[in-house]
Amino acid sequence: MVRIKYPQVFVGAALLVVGLYFWWLSTSLQLSAAEYPRIVLALMIGVAAVMVGAGIRHSHAAASYDFAGVAVPIVLTLIYIGLFGRLDFRVLTALYVLAMIWKHPTGWSLVSKAVLAAATSMALYTIFVRAFNLPIP
Repeated sequence: MVRIKYPQVFVGAALLVVGLYFWWLSTSLQLSAAEYPRIVLALMIGVAAVMVGAGIRHSHAAASYDFAGVAVPIVLTLIYIGLFGRLDFRVLTALYVLAMIWKHPTGWSLVSKAVLAAATSMALYTIFVRAFNLPIP
């Protein structure tokens, strides 16, 4: 298992880079379409900056962090983004949620986790299609 020293600085810097990159990508959107993503990105960039600052300030604490706990969700999210549009939204989202909760919550059966993943997927689909009138692939 790979452990990293000063996890807040590492994770905060990675989030800062990703947030700034997506902020740059949002400049090509129409102003009304970019409003919500920019609010979320501003919050993400702010939290990342606080994480880096707190990690640097408390660097003497020499904490270690399980890198897989951060890397697995990031990789799953990148796979989700890569497959978006190629697979049905409901199926892809259900698989993504199931993969994200595979180990947690502990004590839940596979059937319970599958039902939760399917319900989450259907709820998101209904919200996007019915409430926001957004076409989902």
